[in-house]
Amino acid sequence: MTEAYLGGWSIARSIVDFDRNDAIDCAGEATLQALDRSIVYAERVRFELANKLIHATRSYHFTTSDGAIVATFSDGAPFFTLRLDAGGIGRAFHQCGGDRYALTLELREPDRWQTCWDVSGTKRLRITSAYRRSRQS
Repeated sequence: MTEAYLGGWSIARSIVDFDRNDAIDCAGEATLQALDRSIVYAERVRFELANKLIHATRSYHFTTSDGAIVATFSDGAPFFTLRLDAGGIGRAFHQCGGDRYALTLELREPDRWQTCWDVSGTKRLRITSAYRRSRQS
């Protein structure tokens, strides 16, 4: 990610649970903001679960090291490291307990990007998020 991706983004997310044969659609907003030598990612999403509207937030910090993007959770714990190829695609992995999260990140153009997490282990999920630049950015 470069400074070209700073600003506001709309999020359309789909979470497919293969074990329950169920899917949840989420919508929300994210910002990428420069802070010191890092970029802070913060998102707010909303979705319906069991007839209740749920609001969720999360944030990460991105830095670069030797040409790789290094992501940490907001508390500084390691999340993933990836390198983008010439086409703007990167892959990374994160182990969380008995679950393995495989990330594919695609920077499609300055106004669109996408992530896909394939989760295997105790859970079997696919979490796809499409980002579009907000009109205010």
